[in-house]
Amino acid sequence: CKEPVSLGMENGDIPDSQILASSEWDANHGAVNSRLNFRAQGKRQGAWSARRNDLNQWLQVNFVLQATVTEILTQGRSNADQWVTSYTVSYSNDGLNFFAYRVNGVVK
Repeated sequence: CKEPVSLGMENGDIPDSQILASSEWDANHGAVNSRLNFRAQGKRQGAWSARRNDLNQWLQVNFVLQATVTEILTQGRSNADQWVTSYTVSYSNDGLNFFAYRVNGVVK
């Protein structure tokens, strides 16, 4: 079995322009702050924060080439006790039609 390979959310191989979100609390809580191990820097907070607290918020990472994702690492905000308690994963091959990731018919 191969070791997992980073797809670029921590090291910056995925550019900021490929990280999107449904909303952002403000410019200091942007989607680009969702990178793994991102730490607060000046006014920039150590996490992405959505403007609304509801189930319609999403974070999207666009890959240039088709990629197989085998792990998703989730962390809380680096400078506050804030974190997501649950989420689902969806995928798309065209950026328009998204499908829930399922295992044995159960949405994950």
